[in-house]
Amino acid sequence: MDGLQEKDLLVLYNLGKTIRLQKDEVLFREGEADETCYLVLKGALAVEKSGAAKGESGFKYLENDWIGETRFFPAAKKISTVTAAEPSTVLAFDKVAFSNFDPRLQVFALKCMNDLSLSRMEGLFHCCRQAVRIADYYRSYIHDSIQESAKHYEKSDMLYAIIKSVPKLPVYTTRLVGMLLSETASAKEVTDLAKEDPSLVSEILKTINSSYYNLKRKVSDLQYAIMYLGFFQVYQIVISDGMRKVMPNTPEFMGIHHHSVIISHLAFEICQLSDKRSASITSTIALLHDIGKSVIMLIKAKNPKLAFFVEMLDTPTMGAMLLREWNIPEVVCETVRYQHSPSYQPPSGLPAEHMRNITYLYLAHVCHDYFQGEANASVRHPFINEYVRLVNVSGNTIEGFIEKYLIPNLKLKMHTFPQHVQSFLSKKIEFNIPR
Repeated sequence: MDGLQEKDLLVLYNLGKTIRLQKDEVLFREGEADETCYLVLKGALAVEKSGAAKGESGFKYLENDWIGETRFFPAAKKISTVTAAEPSTVLAFDKVAFSNFDPRLQVFALKCMNDLSLSRMEGLFHCCRQAVRIADYYRSYIHDSIQESAKHYEKSDMLYAIIKSVPKLPVYTTRLVGMLLSETASAKEVTDLAKEDPSLVSEILKTINSSYYNLKRKVSDLQYAIMYLGFFQVYQIVISDGMRKVMPNTPEFMGIHHHSVIISHLAFEICQLSDKRSASITSTIALLHDIGKSVIMLIKAKNPKLAFFVEMLDTPTMGAMLLREWNIPEVVCETVRYQHSPSYQPPSGLPAEHMRNITYLYLAHVCHDYFQGEANASVRHPFINEYVRLVNVSGNTIEGFIEKYLIPNLKLKMHTFPQHVQSFLSKKIEFNIPR
């Protein structure tokens, strides 16, 4: 053994306890409180971490390696499980035995442990750099593939013919969306435009006179109703009413619409925590974010033989194309187009002018998954903490954000939400749903 004299070897053999291990036999387990260190005399021992697949770490202790640097940490607990990868022999030195080493031998053993640790750290840094390069490559590959595909969509006469075949939103709906998004609309302007469609007026008055608001007097003044409800609620009514006029009244469409309404409420509350002025814009985007799915649904209904190929179309791109055809403002179209980007790239990879709207829509979906009981958000959403930090609240985990900020705000407004939204949120929020 390099660096040791024959007398040192005799000391080690006399002070140490010989342990012989068969293949797959465990030397020690992760979490065990143990101040023993070891010297590998023969064979190889594999290092494993809890939660990782067998052999995933790829690191092994080999002949003449010292094991036990963690014995010098305050907690003195093993940070991994070490198992014999083949028949092996080690010398074990407990705390008393190690203290009986002469100072020179102690320094030698510690230097060997330190050198091995540095070597492992260098290897880990190399693996991390390689992993980052690979991740960057795949992020770019996915992004470029989607963008290239979108260019083909925009050049496709067939797709444009399909888009043009979808009934247009009522004119008042498009104008109202543009007006409300301008942030300068007055209640009177919205009222005058809403009056152009009696069914919309009826829907607004029906909403304000519902049991959710429990007003003492029945409201018949449209302008008062719009001021009382607020633009966010009017958005919900206008978009929902317009969509019902152009989309089929089927369970599939209603499922998409109900999901969009839930996302709209979540996105509105998330945006309120960061930028109240943009909350109405965000809620409108959320209401329209899955319009591409409705387009696909319509195409399949008209061309059932093409269903297999239609399913391959990118719904955000189709949605953005339809919204442009409807003359919906660009901020809505672009946010819908890039809505899936946060799942594979950090905020810095998004279009800067639409980054926050995309972030609010994305976080609303992650919160939706939370209310559905899905766990491991950090695994399914690798950049989630970076997006949470953009909301400008303390803490940087999605679970902490939901429980500390979102749920308390939602709970205060539960009685104003549509019943299907109440039912969905009640999975995590205690609330007595009216029957």
